[in-house]
Amino acid sequence: MRALKLSFCGARVELKTDCAPLFTALAHLYRPFLEAEIPAQATEISAAPQACRAWLEGELHSFGSVGDAVYELDQLIEPRLLAHTSSQLRVHAAAVESATHTILLVGPSGSGKTTLAMELVRRGMRYLSDEFAIVDPRARTLQPFPRAATRKAEGPTPPGPRIGFLDGWGFRDYVLPDLRADLATRPLGSRWILFPTHRKECVPTAEILEPGECCARFLPSIFDFEGAEQKRWPALANLVAGSRACSLDFQDAAADLDLALELLGNDEAWTTTTQRS
Repeated sequence: MRALKLSFCGARVELKTDCAPLFTALAHLYRPFLEAEIPAQATEISAAPQACRAWLEGELHSFGSVGDAVYELDQLIEPRLLAHTSSQLRVHAAAVESATHTILLVGPSGSGKTTLAMELVRRGMRYLSDEFAIVDPRARTLQPFPRAATRKAEGPTPPGPRIGFLDGWGFRDYVLPDLRADLATRPLGSRWILFPTHRKECVPTAEILEPGECCARFLPSIFDFEGAEQKRWPALANLVAGSRACSLDFQDAAADLDLALELLGNDEAWTTTTQRS
């Protein structure tokens, strides 16, 4: 029996398992949150059916395969680690940073935000998060959550260990970029906000979003918004204020991402937009 002890922002999670592949996979997925270093194991784990079990906070969970166990336990571990961040604005978004700005990629599962984030990291940006952007708009800070990124399709891969599964939910590839942040809170800095839509057949297009439309597009991706509108609305408006936002319809991350980056970095386009609004 081996135990994983994870901690994040004051929350602690302990998981025990007698299944070596499951232990290896979860240690890979949550390596940045380990309380004690565990030597990295082989990055290829068989997804063949193998019954396994784990005890999460003392509660027994049984699974038909390692792939299913990783997926289902991930859904249970994440909210426990995020338990103490409810006072901040939590967005379903990937986040990366350069020396000059932070990019938030906002959207539902399947929109392509992870694919674009991995392409940005491959180009040299630092990985902050894949699923959750935890921001304090008033203090203009972001809390990284650098869990291994979950890819649901092949695409750009930055340097770093990875584990892949073909399970009951389809293909899943867990990539832990070498170029990633630690868990220290950092300034948001200059903010670029990108709302991607991945379409196999489309004309790649990037369009500027003005503040009102940016806020409207944010709403479905904000956790715990319903019932806390009076608190969340000002926080969202504060996050959007002073940032640059655009939409991107894309087919290929490597080829089409530059459309958005060129638009977001075009000072003349944003001067014109500011004057118009």
